[in-house]
Amino acid sequence: MAGCPTCNTTEMRHTRVAGSLPAYSCHRCNGILVSLVTYRDWRERKLSSTGSGPPSGGAAMAGDTTDAICCSKCNRIMTKYRVSANTPNRIDYCAHCEDVWLDAGEWELIESVVGSTELANITSQPWQYRV
Repeated sequence: MAGCPTCNTTEMRHTRVAGSLPAYSCHRCNGILVSLVTYRDWRERKLSSTGSGPPSGGAAMAGDTTDAICCSKCNRIMTKYRVSANTPNRIDYCAHCEDVWLDAGEWELIESVVGSTELANITSQPWQYRV
């Protein structure tokens, strides 16, 4: 695994988000790299076992990278997508690798504002038109 797209120097480590979603994390900036391929499988298992739950409520505090960042796998510039109209945060997405970079606290923000089962939908045109 390449280095962190935000820190540019730190090696990323295997981690689990929400208890069971495999991802990579940076111990320096606490950012998380999530593969949407892995995420979709995790989401299907979560929905079939628990049903889709509503967001938990209040918005969590999260950092946000405002500068353009490059994908840690292919080095292409990642596209920024707004999470919701109520928060300025943008997730970074590499369409080539289908990876999402979440700055520190953005997973929790997504869970609280739109629900963790909506991560892949944030990168869609219909979602962005609504935002």
